[in-house]
Amino acid sequence: MVKHFYFLLILIIASILIGCDRKVKTADISLNQIVADNNDTSKNELKGIEFQKFAYSNIIRNPAKHQLVRPILIKDSTTLIHIIEPILFDIWGEKVILSERPYEVHLFGDNWLAMGTLPNNCKGGTFEVVINRRTCKIIHLLHGE
Repeated sequence: MVKHFYFLLILIIASILIGCDRKVKTADISLNQIVADNNDTSKNELKGIEFQKFAYSNIIRNPAKHQLVRPILIKDSTTLIHIIEPILFDIWGEKVILSERPYEVHLFGDNWLAMGTLPNNCKGGTFEVVINRRTCKIIHLLHGE
């Protein structure tokens, strides 16, 4: 009976380790498929840094010519949360920001206002973000104390 227990324990640990290793490799592979560098040998043709410098200088010289035609980039609160959460996580930590759920989100003209919430009878502050729905420009970003 004890031998069976140890065998099952070793089997479970091995499965976990193999599963974790596979997830890490998959994440690395997919990241490499998304972002290319100058040493990339993918099947897609890469233009290279010189082409990117040329394109960038063109865009900066003529910004109006290269504007996106779509008038509203952040059309709903779900899109807004997908944009601001990674920024908030990076600044104040994922644990802190997730503890401020549910978020309050309202649209005022062309600007979204998103704020965290605190539990009842709790002192402290939450994040506040004001972001333009047409340009995605962050107008205000703060976390109260």
